[in-house]
Order: sequence, then C-alpha cells, then structure tokens
Amino acid sequence: MEADFADVGYKGTVAELAARRAKDAVAHGADGIVCSGLEAGALRKILGQTPLIVTPGIRASGVAAGDQKRVADVHTALAGSADYLVIGRPILDAPDPARAAAAMQEEIARAVIGD
Repeated sequence: MEADFADVGYKGTVAELAARRAKDAVAHGADGIVCSGLEAGALRKILGQTPLIVTPGIRASGVAAGDQKRVADVHTALAGSADYLVIGRPILDAPDPARAAAAMQEEIARAVIGD
C-alpha cells in the first residue's frame, strides 16, 4: 500500500495523510470523517470524541478483503471508536444476505457487549 501511495506522488504514509486531511476537515467545519477502520483509533486520539467516524470496508473476522485494500474487522473498527460501520459487500455478495446480516449483527454485539 505504501508503495502505491508513493507511486502516485504522495510523501509520507497513509496514516500521516489521513491524519492531516482529517484535522483539516474538522478545522473547516466537518462534523465527521470517513476513514478506514485501520486508522480510526489513531484519528480518534488526534481528533477527540466530537467528530463522527464512519468506517467503510468492514468485514467479519477472518474474512478475505476481496478487491478492497483498506478493510478492517468489526472489532478493530469499534476498538478504534468508529461511530458507524459500513458493511456492504459481505452482505450483498453473500449467498444468503439475511444470514450474513444476522451474523454481522452478532459480531457487532460481541464486540460492543463482550464475548
């Protein structure tokens, strides 16, 4: 991922750019940010509790990323204090979307309430 980042001309790391852009967005009045669950925890520490954090690319624990590079599982995103999880493909692409949605709800409950 970092090599791809350098190839398109960015200096520094993905985490550094995410932090810089998130701080700028909040400074300019944004009520929240969208970021990978991989950066949610670090950004929450930098930004405090006020801005909302929305994390797309959420997968069940142990599930492959598919065609996305910046995915996180439910536990990682919630441990990073994400406010909203975007769970699309794991449900929509499942053979049984209702069962997949129920399984994700159970995983979220375990992450929030504890195992």
